[in-house]
Amino acid sequence: LIALPTSKQDHFLRAGNAHLVAQSMWPDQQTAYAAFLVVACEALKPSGKRYDKLNLYDVVAGLLNSSEAEGLRKHTAHPQQVRSKHLHRGELVAGELVPILINDYFADPSFREMLQELSRVCRTCLIEWLRCGGAYKLDRSAKSKLGLLTGWWLSARGRIK
Repeated sequence: LIALPTSKQDHFLRAGNAHLVAQSMWPDQQTAYAAFLVVACEALKPSGKRYDKLNLYDVVAGLLNSSEAEGLRKHTAHPQQVRSKHLHRGELVAGELVPILINDYFADPSFREMLQELSRVCRTCLIEWLRCGGAYKLDRSAKSKLGLLTGWWLSARGRIK
């Protein structure tokens, strides 16, 4: 970390801080844990407006490979959606309130599988970002490009603003 320029150190520390926040939420707040792991990965995006719309899957594909990104995307609980729904609407996926309400903890095994994979991928992305000094090729995944093109087409037709 010391060998990096100050701007890159700050960049990595922001991602590391999000990862630390995620770790502090385990195991009681599993939805927040997942959301902050996604935030930690997204914090590894290069600076600049042109990268603002890139998401977790784009970062994972750029730092690791597209099959890792698709592996995350295949889960029933999509990490990007968990992050968005939790941070924007406060939705809980892991049933954190169930023990409080009925004293019978329900654990969704698909969510647990996604958490395990997301945790591993996030740690690997942080390490890979350090290894390459924050210089990596970031290319929108095919599914992200499709969403961007669809959004452009609809906005060009006046359907979204």
